[in-house]
Amino acid sequence: GAAAAAVREARWRALAQRELAGEVVLGTIRPEDLEALVSGRRFRRDWLPGTSERRVFRRFARRLARAKRAQARAASTRRKLLQVQILTLRTRLRGAVSTLAAREGLD
Repeated sequence: GAAAAAVREARWRALAQRELAGEVVLGTIRPEDLEALVSGRRFRRDWLPGTSERRVFRRFARRLARAKRAQARAASTRRKLLQVQILTLRTRLRGAVSTLAAREGLD
């Protein structure tokens, strides 16, 4: 119920903060994206205007955070495979950020 949802939310916020903070430094996501991802803003229009945009961005960010956590715990061979997944997810998120930046520049 509500307690389980609260635990999931706390875990997500900790995971996102820990694993995605470095992505801001790399330019994969913007600081405001990380702030929204670790708060309730990730569900609201004041972060990204479209529902589908928010859903896709959250999905890629969640997959990236989980892949980075798994890579840190994995054996050498699996770590290399996860690196490919991480690079792919970074590319997708950078594309989303570039699209958002272009839209903001047009407004």
